Amino acid sequence: MALYDTHRSTATPTSTVLATRIADLILNVGDRLSAIRLPRRSALRLSDRELRDLGLERYQAEHL
Repeated sequence: MALYDTHRSTATPTSTVLATRIADLILNVGDRLSAIRLPRRSALRLSDRELRDLGLERYQAEHL
């Protein structure tokens, strides 16, 4: 019984590993969505003339 009381596992619990991986997945998805929104915001800041120079119309920039 004394051996059982003094022995502590150094292995990471499965629930911790699983929770960490799920959190990383959620953060990665959020980062990717932010990367998509940034060019859209930038395109919406352009004037109609600047968009035409790029070969885009306003409605196309709104749907990027």
